[in-house]
Amino acid sequence: MADGVLGLRRADGAASYFLVEFDRGHMPNLRRNLDQTSIGRKLALCHEGWKANRHVELFGVKELRVAIVTTSQARVDNMIKAVQDVTGGAGSNLFLFNDIGADCRGGSSCSRLDQWQGRGGETDRLSQCRY
Repeated sequence: MADGVLGLRRADGAASYFLVEFDRGHMPNLRRNLDQTSIGRKLALCHEGWKANRHVELFGVKELRVAIVTTSQARVDNMIKAVQDVTGGAGSNLFLFNDIGADCRGGSSCSRLDQWQGRGGETDRLSQCRY
């Protein structure tokens, strides 16, 4: 279950929708036992649900991405690797990642919240996302 849902309407009238997950760095990326929670397990479940069009069934939207906010660039890198593992090396445009970093903590404003990393580490902006 996601921590939140975000919808953005662009100037051209089209909309993009995001499930938002806040990773606080407490859950391991991978575990040997798949019955235990891990980031890799969450990513695999999201990816399988997306392939089965569960987002269309549940929410009635075709264009949906998962935006994950985490605590460090190392966790972003590990999550991108986990997505590659889940997809057999292909990666997926389903997921976007953001390291809020030390400059965004403590209530200060953060311009990096509109800069997200995709499957190959490329930067994307939520305000301009097209699935």
